[in-house]
Amino acid sequence: ARIFSTRGILLLCAMSHPALFSNLFPFWSTFLSELRASAYSAKPGQPPLFSPHARVSDLLLALLVALALIVLRFVLERRILPHLLRRMAPVRRRKTSENIFYAGFYLVTFSIGLYVTMNEEWGYRYFDNGATVDSLVGVLHPPISDLFRLFYITQFGFYLGCMVFVLFVDGRRSDFMQYVIHHTVTLTLVALSYFMGYHRIGLYIVNLHDFSDISLYSAKAVHYLELHPWDTIVFVIFAVSFYVTRMIMLPRLIWGLVVDPYVLTVQKVEAIRYWAVYVDQFIIYWVFFLILLGVLQVLHCFWFSLVLKVIYGEVFGTAKIKTSGDVRSDSEDD
Repeated sequence: ARIFSTRGILLLCAMSHPALFSNLFPFWSTFLSELRASAYSAKPGQPPLFSPHARVSDLLLALLVALALIVLRFVLERRILPHLLRRMAPVRRRKTSENIFYAGFYLVTFSIGLYVTMNEEWGYRYFDNGATVDSLVGVLHPPISDLFRLFYITQFGFYLGCMVFVLFVDGRRSDFMQYVIHHTVTLTLVALSYFMGYHRIGLYIVNLHDFSDISLYSAKAVHYLELHPWDTIVFVIFAVSFYVTRMIMLPRLIWGLVVDPYVLTVQKVEAIRYWAVYVDQFIIYWVFFLILLGVLQVLHCFWFSLVLKVIYGEVFGTAKIKTSGDVRSDSEDD
């Protein structure tokens, strides 16, 4: 039965077509040699699939956080902020309140995420030329601090609350389906990365998203408050931060997650040894994670095309930021 495992299939392919695999990847034959060697040195049994540091009770806490954030958003958007913005038109007041809430939330979560990152003993090197993900995946089921745990649970609760608003409260936007896909993928990634011990990777990905979201919702709030030309200035900051974090840094991280575990296996980095030893257990779930990250990146490309559309309109005068405002279209007034 073991011959039909992932390792068995790889070994059969290596024996049948070694030249083909060597031509596809220069390090492939060496990697397969490592698999052959590790197949004989594997420890009895297999490591647990789920992290022993994750607790099922955290799901209940995440639901309570989601409920608390939903209530907080309702109070801010329907009571406090509308009172402060009572001179604005109803639709504009709703949009302004919504974007102020999001900008404030992302500012808080990014600050906490940055604090958690700076206080961890490990770190990720985005722009090194060599393999860099050993600090993220080099420890099987790494421990998680209380603040780190609370940060992760809050993220899951927040996106669960966002899904509720997108489906049942917010006005229907032109990219409604993209938002549903985004929130579904995000919830899946946050939950599985937490319970399967990949929260280190999740921390960096969440931080990258939160950073550009601060300026995104700030730019829209400033626009609806009619604070010209500050809306254009903040929008430019958003466009640059979105491009750097989601079109450069995040793809670099995803590429590292695709390639680096195999490169580090070939280099015989001891911290990553379990990739070779238990490759048939990890590879299926790893591919699933990478597919979800790829879906997120496709959505980022779609939204960045909208950003470029607004920039084009601003430069060539076809659709000024001060008249278009949001890069998405709302159903009420497009």
